[in-house]
Amino acid sequence: MNPGELIIGSATRLTELDASNCPILTQINLNKANLSAHPFLTKVNLSNCPQLGGNLRINNSKLIQELDISNTPITGINFPTRMRNLTRLKLSGTPITSIDLSNWITTNLLGNLNKLELFLIAVLSGNITCASPPILVSGSRI
Repeated sequence: MNPGELIIGSATRLTELDASNCPILTQINLNKANLSAHPFLTKVNLSNCPQLGGNLRINNSKLIQELDISNTPITGINFPTRMRNLTRLKLSGTPITSIDLSNWITTNLLGNLNKLELFLIAVLSGNITCASPPILVSGSRI
């Protein structure tokens, strides 16, 4: 099945969403990539959805462990202000040019991200904004 629209707003207890490889998916919950109604999400895979753009809203998904939006035209992510369980974040092949991590640092969130295993930004070009101390990503200070 390759839906153009995915309407899952009433599935508020949804814990995992894999809509990867949907070439005609253009909207989630009638508003581009809106997952803000899903606070129990732990894994989201929207990779290889070439029509799904805009900002991904996961701002209420504080339990998120894995997020893969690689190879999509998603231009930004609205993260929750507190996120302790993130282990994988894949952004390669997106037009995202900057990520603001300063809120994570000022709330000591990065210190709480001790489970983070993978932060893939292979094709990300632009700026990653953060307060000091610098963060190590793939052996490079940012």
